[in-house]
Amino acid sequence: MSLVESLKSAQKDAMRAKEKTKLGTIRMALAAIKQKKSMSKLPSTTLRY
Repeated sequence: MSLVESLKSAQKDAMRAKEKTKLGTIRMALAAIKQKKSMSKLPSTTLRY
């Protein structure tokens, strides 16, 4: 199981248990991973603000 799959599973569990703090933390981690993946696809000369 990859890290993303593990986080998505934990996200579902946190939603079911209504654990707001845990859910927010997991969402931030998933967003950071998604952002890093999208940034790696950009050419090095492209600047994003």
